[in-house]
Parts: sequence; structure tokens; C-alpha cells
Amino acid sequence: MTAIPADWPGGFWVHFGVFTVILLVFVLVMMIIFVYLERRVIGRFQSRLGPNRTGPFGLLQGIADAIKILIKETITPAKGDKWVYWLAPVVAFVPALIIFAVIPFQNGALMADLNIG
Repeated sequence: MTAIPADWPGGFWVHFGVFTVILLVFVLVMMIIFVYLERRVIGRFQSRLGPNRTGPFGLLQGIADAIKILIKETITPAKGDKWVYWLAPVVAFVPALIIFAVIPFQNGALMADLNIG
């Protein structure tokens, strides 16, 4: 914690929050830029214009896609078991994520310390 200046308002948690927000905004902006560039390049490869319907030069296509995903209707099969239908993706992805529990991302930063030798 010596990297935080002594006169920093709020201490560690304010510092952590500010830099987390900065990092998230940076990552989101870069995602928007890369998705836009990917669509333009793929459109060029396929001899078409790429995204050009929403906003100037198709710059608002990512926002239109996000709105579309957020308002999509969730449909559960009529004769399907609702709990199994919702639990299946969890059963599929949790084992893949548990693998990361034993990978040390930093010195002493483990989710699970398995003493296996």
C-alpha cells in the first residue's frame, strides 16, 4: 500500500474503485472499437459495406446490438423442465471455470491451495 499517496482521499478503496472504473471504461471502449473494425474488415472481405445502417458510418451498431440483446425474450420449452433448462449452462461452464482456482495469478493469490506436492 505504499504506492498510494498519503494525502489520497479515501485511502485504498477509493483508489481501487477509481482505477477499476478507469480500467472497465477503457476495456469497454476498446471492445466497441475492435468489434466495429472487425465488422468493417469482414464486410470488405465479403465485398459489402459492413455496418452502415445505424448512425454515421455504422458507429452505433454496437449500441443497437446491446439493446437488442437486453430486450430479447427468454423462451423455455413448454414441456421442458425449467430447472434443468436453466441449470444446464451452469453445469457446462462451472467445471471450466474451476480450473482457474489452482492457477496462481500473483504471489499468494490463489482461490484454492491444493497441497499436491
